[in-house]
Amino acid sequence: IYGGSEPPGILASDSDAEPFLIARGYRPWSRFVTLDCTIDMLPEVVDARFPQIRRTYEVRILPRPVSPSIYFEAVLDPLEALQFQLCERSSDQVVARILLWEMDLFGWRWHMPTLGLFDLHVDEGKRRQGFAKFLLWDILKYAQDQYFGLAEMQVAEDNEPMLQLARQLGFKPVDRGTVYEREPPK
Repeated sequence: IYGGSEPPGILASDSDAEPFLIARGYRPWSRFVTLDCTIDMLPEVVDARFPQIRRTYEVRILPRPVSPSIYFEAVLDPLEALQFQLCERSSDQVVARILLWEMDLFGWRWHMPTLGLFDLHVDEGKRRQGFAKFLLWDILKYAQDQYFGLAEMQVAEDNEPMLQLARQLGFKPVDRGTVYEREPPK
């Protein structure tokens, strides 16, 4: 129903939606936090792991790969998304990746060019080592060098490590979204 960097479900700012859905047999299924980061006001990020990551890995920018899922192709095809990858220099192994797209249909309303971030993935064995933080920070610096004024992403409400990382990078919650499911009639 709503747009954004990803569809967030029904937004909490739409106060009439939840009572309407609950009255019709829908129940909350999952909740998300919508986070925005004003790119021209990035905090200083210091991480002792960054110099080693920078020496051993490089960030590559590629077109969005084609998905094997027809559903995701139908959803993502209209977007000119890019994939940022963090690759090990010696082996070309991708350890982290994220998709982003220019939210030009939203930016005019917010009066600033906006970048949407989604589908962040870090390999299972590489988590909690600073790779997601490094990749996101590199993207925000890249966006700052371009003309973007805002970055947006949605994070599952129960994903506390990602919410904490987002806060460290300057993201602030601006709304909450709830995805509803309908209980089968009895």
